[in-house]
Amino acid sequence: MTFSASIVSLEDSGTRDRWTSLEQASILQTPFSHLEYIEDLAAVTNRSVQALFVEDVDGNGGTSKKDVAGALLLHSTKAGISYVSPSGFTPFSAIVAQSLPLPSRIHAGESWLDSMIDCLGHRYGKVDIMLPPSIQDLRPFQWAKWHTSPLYTFRLSLQDPEQALSSWSEGARRIYARMKDSYEIRSADTSEHHIVRLCLDGYERQKKRPPLSSDQLEGLVLRQVRHKAATCYTLHTEDKDTPDAGVVVLGSPPDAYYWVAGSVPGPGMTVLIGKLIHELAAKG
Repeated sequence: MTFSASIVSLEDSGTRDRWTSLEQASILQTPFSHLEYIEDLAAVTNRSVQALFVEDVDGNGGTSKKDVAGALLLHSTKAGISYVSPSGFTPFSAIVAQSLPLPSRIHAGESWLDSMIDCLGHRYGKVDIMLPPSIQDLRPFQWAKWHTSPLYTFRLSLQDPEQALSSWSEGARRIYARMKDSYEIRSADTSEHHIVRLCLDGYERQKKRPPLSSDQLEGLVLRQVRHKAATCYTLHTEDKDTPDAGVVVLGSPPDAYYWVAGSVPGPGMTVLIGKLIHELAAKG
């Protein structure tokens, strides 16, 4: 088994179909690798999309090729340096693969991940990758002299909502029990503006610069809602139309991703998460 990696434009004939076929067969499934999401992200950030494919080249003269892995790359140029990286509110790079790289192939430096790394390193001046959680063996990056650092993804099983709530701190459980009847949760496709505003207000209170502007973030969220890839949830007291908290949930059963979220200071987000656990559990 010999791997060969190459980068093509998303506009090249057949690239979209090629990516879709590979993504459907991938064991690395996140909403952030969907072609629609990446194209929407490129549109709001004014960047171009390139596609990297790793092929298994048959040893018999190299006449038979099969895509085994790939990545969608958000490309830009700054100060004459060509670089690719994910953008704001995108926790994982768009990487797909039919299987994880075998440890024996990694040890020998002959995995599809090694081919991907080599191709990226020769093509671009700067590369940032946020690995999907299933890829945890970083040796190919370390041996290639890339800088690596750990990031952690919190996962919560929603099969039993009460058990999920039991993992909270005692203080959070007490707040939720005391305040949950004072609020109602709503789901409406027209609430993305309120959620984005709550999210960006949180950055402002912390005196931090958000990775996307209000227009960029609202445009990205609105596109996902229109694609039916995201659902907006807001939390309200009975006499208020303006929400105290909100979250855009990305993905479809069996996985949901806490994506864009914010709240006014107070118990709102705690109550929203508690109610959302029950809501999402009911939807599978």
